[in-house]
Amino acid sequence: MTPHDRVWLVPLWKNAEKEGYGLLSTEEKAFLSTLRHPARRLEWICGRILLKRMIEEDSPAPCSWEDFGQKILPTVRKRFSAWTVRTRNSRNQGIPPRIFVENQPHPTHFSLSHTAGHLAAVSFQEDFPVGCDLCSPESFSQTMQRLFLHSEERKLLSLHTSKIPAEIFWGGKEAAYKAYSLRHSEAFHPLHWQIRLSACQWSAIHHSGRAFSLEIRQKSSFFLILAREG
Repeated sequence: MTPHDRVWLVPLWKNAEKEGYGLLSTEEKAFLSTLRHPARRLEWICGRILLKRMIEEDSPAPCSWEDFGQKILPTVRKRFSAWTVRTRNSRNQGIPPRIFVENQPHPTHFSLSHTAGHLAAVSFQEDFPVGCDLCSPESFSQTMQRLFLHSEERKLLSLHTSKIPAEIFWGGKEAAYKAYSLRHSEAFHPLHWQIRLSACQWSAIHHSGRAFSLEIRQKSSFFLILAREG
């Protein structure tokens, strides 16, 4: 990780739709109106607000959502509503999240992930792309594992099953793909990636041979996986 990277892991803001709606741009509000599922709407709103907070605050960690709503929200409403987070390009293809200010891209890049009522995000500079994926322990059956793990990965998992859940393998591929996709247009396919362990260092290898180092952070029941090429 470089000194420019900021990594945040926060719970979803339960009052985001009510209190945070005014922080969305006109473009964001229009897209939000197409989402129907309440949980999806909440994740979507919180993700946009979190990324805007990441370029707004200088502190290394975010304040609580409660403090944000009571103390900070009134002072940032006008700025935040003028910024738009886009995750699709002009051809409607998915792209890594990017904040646009007056229709110009902000120099900071992001990777965003959510699971089990929590959000994780990392900010980075264009020359040092990072991908992140947030995982919570779940049950991947042997059948499901065959859909996204190579035989070598299943063998590796069997050797570390008491310490490393299958989610690490899935999350490592997701995180590496997000870092890779900043510069390459390619749909995510888990079998295009292989997770390896060498000298206590985890990595994700793309089928083209490009290698991404993985950093695994555990907080409570969550695994936050960060990937960077090299």
